[in-house]
Amino acid sequence: MDESGPQVGPAYLLSQLGHHAAAAFAERVRPLGLGVHQVGILRLVATSAAPMTQAALGERLGVLPSRLVGWLDELAAMGAIERRTNPADRRSNHLHATADGERLFAAVEAVSAALDEELLAGLSASDRGVLERLLREVARGRGLLPGSHPAYGEGGGG
Repeated sequence: MDESGPQVGPAYLLSQLGHHAAAAFAERVRPLGLGVHQVGILRLVATSAAPMTQAALGERLGVLPSRLVGWLDELAAMGAIERRTNPADRRSNHLHATADGERLFAAVEAVSAALDEELLAGLSASDRGVLERLLREVARGRGLLPGSHPAYGEGGGG
């Protein structure tokens, strides 16, 4: 990379790298039959310690129920998740990852780990740890929740 160009600040660098990483990730999960929105949903459903309702998932992601239902329908059609009636409130559904969904999530995690390795190849293990800690701190300071992403509210990116 040519370092002689104009100096840019952290916000620009984060934007540039974020765009690059998002595009690379989307390209790598596409062969799994997933868009980035489905990946985020599958991640939350597969890793939730307790069953999650559609309403709670939508709130966590900051997405309208009408938008969320389409993404859930796609994951259900793939056999990755299933909706089960909430025994405490039969008007709502709990979301569960199926065995196929768990396998799909494991494949996503492998894609994610490989991309991490590629993106951070020039950093030592120590520097990677520092970078991750600092990025988490910045995200937390901006009120960003792990497993959520501002793009959910934008509608595209399926």
